Amino acid sequence: MKSSFFQGPALILSIFMGFFALSTSIASSSTEKTPTKTEIAINAYSLLYDLLLNEKDVAKVLTISKERKAIDPLIREISVTADESLQILDHSQKKEPALTFNSAHLPVGEKATRDEISKTKMKNLVANSGEQFSIILLLTQTEALSYASHLAYVAANNDENSERSKETLKISKKMESLYDRTVALLAIKKQIS
Repeated sequence: MKSSFFQGPALILSIFMGFFALSTSIASSSTEKTPTKTEIAINAYSLLYDLLLNEKDVAKVLTISKERKAIDPLIREISVTADESLQILDHSQKKEPALTFNSAHLPVGEKATRDEISKTKMKNLVANSGEQFSIILLLTQTEALSYASHLAYVAANNDENSERSKETLKISKKMESLYDRTVALLAIKKQIS
């Protein structure tokens, strides 16, 4: 009986200590500086810009496989749209030189993981051909287009420049439309195979 008496207070004490540690952790994380809307916009623009730089070159991947007629027009349109979107962002930067696209602050682990994912995807593309190549490429594009659409949306909704915000929302909508078309093409390929 004596041992159960001491287990009760010990259990309560350990729960209290756990709660205290959790509340201290929450309090310390809440004392971190909350980013401003401008900081969020600039970071989202920077990430979007980096992504668009990669996407504008996605059509170059088509040279890897010859059996790609069904996806060729869509992939080329993704490249062209990414390039046009970059031109819009570059134009905005010329009008407002303080706007920079080099603020894609990512934790080092996140950056290393993204680099590793990119290498793996490229290896998968190079190692495959035909339908498998097409499906892998379309899958990579669904990820990229969804991310681009959401980055543009976040940038636009946090941008205090209403003109640039409107243009960036258009980019978001274009990327969303390309995403929808890519998913539809994947669905068709799934039905065929």
